[in-house]
Amino acid sequence: MEPERCIFMGAVIVFGFASLGASFHGNYSDHNADPNRFCRVKDCPANLTLPHIGCNSTQIQPSSCGKDLRLHPMSTKLRTHIVNQHNIFRNLVASGMVNRIPGSGAMLKLRWDHDLEEVASHLVKRCTLHAPKECFSTSEYENPGFQSVYNKFKKAQNAFMVVKSQMYTWYEQNKHASVLNVVGGSSKNTDGEVSHFRRMMVGASSHVGCAVAMSQKDGWTHQWMTCLYSCSPKADEPLYVFKGLSGEYCSEGVDGRFPNLCKESEPVEDCRLVAVENRSDATRTHLKDLASRIRSQMKTPIKPRAFPILAIVVGYAIGKVVDIAVDAAIDHLKKA
Repeated sequence: MEPERCIFMGAVIVFGFASLGASFHGNYSDHNADPNRFCRVKDCPANLTLPHIGCNSTQIQPSSCGKDLRLHPMSTKLRTHIVNQHNIFRNLVASGMVNRIPGSGAMLKLRWDHDLEEVASHLVKRCTLHAPKECFSTSEYENPGFQSVYNKFKKAQNAFMVVKSQMYTWYEQNKHASVLNVVGGSSKNTDGEVSHFRRMMVGASSHVGCAVAMSQKDGWTHQWMTCLYSCSPKADEPLYVFKGLSGEYCSEGVDGRFPNLCKESEPVEDCRLVAVENRSDATRTHLKDLASRIRSQMKTPIKPRAFPILAIVVGYAIGKVVDIAVDAAIDHLKKA
């Protein structure tokens, strides 16, 4: 489990495109028809226990929540904003214009999933940043990506604006992300937390569902949010498909509103992009192209006024690290 941290209220960043429509998966009105359906879920990762977190889900409020725990209503406006904001962030990363992070030739556009939302509603009431030991799969997604966050404040805040800030805080971790965190699949980074950003950017994720809860503790209002994604990062595997041109490997074409993301109809099986799996040599080729690009960036002239020899040595060392990271990723793909 990757380490999590409490993220306190920061500046609220308001992005454009808030009025863009979002697709929804599943029929939320049917969710209360069979309250015990999660008890029948058996397809869970081996490291998680049964019964399912949603089975017989009458929960005793954990002491970690404080008091007056309640779910915040998930309006269509809030669901739409969460989906659109994720897609705005994914579209930016896929473009290849974010902090020298490589772009993606096939990153999916996210849609809302009501089953993921419902499971997230059970998880958020645990009031913890850590993933559960119990199964939290859905009928479609055996191993969802999990992340949780909370803010606390003395005075009343607009819940919608807090959610905006929480998502931006996750995305802002891109400034700490390295080539190894994206290409090599490593979750480790000495510069800062990157786990939330990595979960947001799994290229094969097609759906997301979130839940929000409020509680009172020690004179503070706590606002929790838990999000589940249809796919989770895989150890030692790239987060997404790399290619020089964004969307080039989208077999169904790119989305009209998010031109660097694949259309919703892009086929996915077991968190693998079908079209890309049939062209696996393309990823290997692009990794070599990526190595060439990074090495060329490392050769960008530096103006070492005070320590010219030190600058040269440091530049050479960084270049060697990049070579090793990319070569390791290529070797891993060859063995796949």
